[in-house]
This record gives sequence, C-alpha cells and structure tokens, in this order.
Amino acid sequence: MRPARRFAFRLALALGHANPDAMLACMPFRIYREWHDYYQVEPFGEKRADFRSAIVAATVANAMGRAKGKPAFRLDQFIPKFGPKQAVKKKTPDQLFDKLKILNRLFGGTFVDKRKRHNGSDD
Repeated sequence: MRPARRFAFRLALALGHANPDAMLACMPFRIYREWHDYYQVEPFGEKRADFRSAIVAATVANAMGRAKGKPAFRLDQFIPKFGPKQAVKKKTPDQLFDKLKILNRLFGGTFVDKRKRHNGSDD
C-alpha cells in the first residue's frame, strides 16, 4: 500500500470515517494537506503509541540490560516496522548469544558459561 493511501486510512480512522474515499471526496485538498503536515509534526494513532512504548522499552533496556561500556539502545530499535519486509542481516551465533545474555539479565537470571572453547579447554 502506498504511503499516501496508508495515511488516508489513518486519517479516516482518526476522524471516525469508515470509508477513506468518501472522506477524501468531501475534504478539500488544502485541508487534507494540512492534516498531512500536522501528522508529520504531531503523529496520532498507533504510530504515537508505538513511539511512547519505545521510550519506555529503551529506558528499561538502558537502565537494566546494557552491558558496561556498550552504547545505549536507540528508540528506533524498539519501534515496530510494518510493511514489506526488509532484507534481514543474519546474526552470528555470538551476536545472538549476547542478546540472550541481555534478556537473561533483564529477567533477573544469572549466567555461568560452561561452553567449551574452540581450543578445547573448559574455562
């Protein structure tokens, strides 16, 4: 769905219209454009709710789950992405393991590394 069409649905929902085409037919383009400009500055609906949730999630992750010396988590890491899926860069096993350790720490768990090292020793 094109972004302009998606915005028409979002605006219709916010204004209580079931049919975005009917809403647009009776709305002057100038008013539609002003709503669009307003949305760019003051998003409404689920996008705003996702932003608020991301603030809370990033704050908790930075306070509880960030390893010492690691960069702070960014808000965009906690905002859901909708639409066509982007190519996902595969993570290495070590990167995935680091994420699991962070989640473990967030939920109050402890960790004892009992993995065998590549050289065969049991550090």
